[in-house]
Amino acid sequence: MADFKAVCMQEVHSENLEKIWPALIAAIDNSEFIALDLELSGLGNRRKLMAFTMEDRYKNLVHIVQTRAVISVGISCFRRMDPTACGPCQQWVPQTFDVSVLCDEEYTVEPGSLKFLTGHGFDFNTQYAKGLPFKRGNDQGNEAPKSIRSLVGRVLSCGRPLVLHNALVDLAFLYGSFYAALPPTLEKFIADLSVIFHTGLYDTKCLAEYHLRLPASYLSYLFRHSQRQNYKEHLAERRNLSLLFVTNPSSHDVSVVKCKLRSAFTAACAGSTEVTPSRTVCRQYAVSTGGKKRSSA
Repeated sequence: MADFKAVCMQEVHSENLEKIWPALIAAIDNSEFIALDLELSGLGNRRKLMAFTMEDRYKNLVHIVQTRAVISVGISCFRRMDPTACGPCQQWVPQTFDVSVLCDEEYTVEPGSLKFLTGHGFDFNTQYAKGLPFKRGNDQGNEAPKSIRSLVGRVLSCGRPLVLHNALVDLAFLYGSFYAALPPTLEKFIADLSVIFHTGLYDTKCLAEYHLRLPASYLSYLFRHSQRQNYKEHLAERRNLSLLFVTNPSSHDVSVVKCKLRSAFTAACAGSTEVTPSRTVCRQYAVSTGGKKRSSA
């Protein structure tokens, strides 16, 4: 599936955690890398997250973590079908879990976040009725062995590279919600992250803005951009990815999100003749030296 026609997600909550737990742990332990994405009850004043110094940004972020809450944890575990296989197509097996969580402490819920999440299909009834309970900060020793804290701990300790989007925010919430109270200084926070994620930490927003120099870096754009580019590479028989989703067909808690490319796009690609540019220009050089803005396709 070079164009990723659908994405399958296993929904996880308090009523099915016991049944799904073995599959969750196996997916984490057998993965080659893991992607995490958090849904939050809000982020407060966005301008404070863009303060002039990183130290001030971190101080503001600590306050946000202490007053807002994680409401969902998305975990996608990726492994290659055959690491020794040759050829242009790499086949990967992703297993994605959408874990509903509920903070047992008071927290702020922002109307803008509610509107955005409900508009994208988030089920607040499931979150409030079945979300895995947790308390912020240090482990208080009274959580169940199979909990969101132990699950996140498994992800952090498995030694796999971790992929996030806009990583600083999610890392602060992961740390402050499921690991321990956030350190008082940015320096200590970074030192802890370097120990926890010694195998690699990748931020797709940073890659999009500073490496690929794309015109936008929000997740839905990056997904569609990568999906279209991958389809073009597939047609040209160049290096591309194919995904094979694994789910339990008997489960009633599997969501399927349709994301098929538009037929007009695939038809245009199939009938087009790709033209190789006569010269190659380093994108980073073009941007840093005030090169002309690239038109978007």
